[in-house]
Amino acid sequence: MKKHSPIKIEADQSVRTVAEAQLLIKNRMVDSINTGIPKVGSIGDVRKIAELCELNGIRCALSNTAGSMVGDAAAVHLAASTPGISSLCELGEFEVITGDPFFGLSIDKGSISVPESEGLGVSLRGF
Repeated sequence: MKKHSPIKIEADQSVRTVAEAQLLIKNRMVDSINTGIPKVGSIGDVRKIAELCELNGIRCALSNTAGSMVGDAAAVHLAASTPGISSLCELGEFEVITGDPFFGLSIDKGSISVPESEGLGVSLRGF
């Protein structure tokens, strides 16, 4: 439990629903929650978790699983448009994927900028 630990505690894989986040926050069991679209299943639920964290002084980080750039593009937009999400996120796994059919995101000095083009800002190769 957080109050018995001098080390900061972050919930990661243990938070897969808004209800699980509420329980941890209500009982003051964590200092931060790491969430993501693949973990909880929707952009709306990630926003709800981030809002709960922000209202209760809990840090909220965003991460993504390794996969196509399109997933990171959605996460970048989500992070940029949700005040409760920390600017320190675990995104950019697309860099280690070979054969990604999408292009349009890049990492510069550890940061990904929100694309300015329409949609998610990524395009399918060959179109």
